[in-house]
Amino acid sequence: MKEFDIPKWPIALLRVYMGYFFLSAGLGKLFGGFLSKPILLGIVNGYVKEGRIPFFQSFLTDVVIPNVAIFNYLVVFGEALLGISLILGLFLRLSTLLGIFMNLNFYFACPKQAQNLNKTFIIIETVLFLLAAGRVYGLDALLKKRYPKSLIS
Repeated sequence: MKEFDIPKWPIALLRVYMGYFFLSAGLGKLFGGFLSKPILLGIVNGYVKEGRIPFFQSFLTDVVIPNVAIFNYLVVFGEALLGISLILGLFLRLSTLLGIFMNLNFYFACPKQAQNLNKTFIIIETVLFLLAAGRVYGLDALLKKRYPKSLIS
């Protein structure tokens, strides 16, 4: 496969910017009381009332609401760890797949006006995954040298 001669710094810049976004979102929730207040429960109940996507509504009512304490931690630490992974370029392929999964869930749950943001994140995460962006000025480049057959880096 022929490689194109394109500058690599924009890929790293996009990766770090996305990382900053997710890290700040996760830390904002962590220090903003997301784990101690029923914030997520209120958000999810609002989504259920809208009833936008029937198959996902049953997931929200049958799985998320009864286990909202677990999902509080998944959202907060999922965003923060995704941010750290993106900033460092570490285990990027794995983390972007998990990020795509997280943003797909947000996309299915959120109201229409927030869908474009989640679609944009899904596209960017997919591009970062396909480009193995952690190998561009990231720690995955060092891991790839040490473990060349690894699928994670």
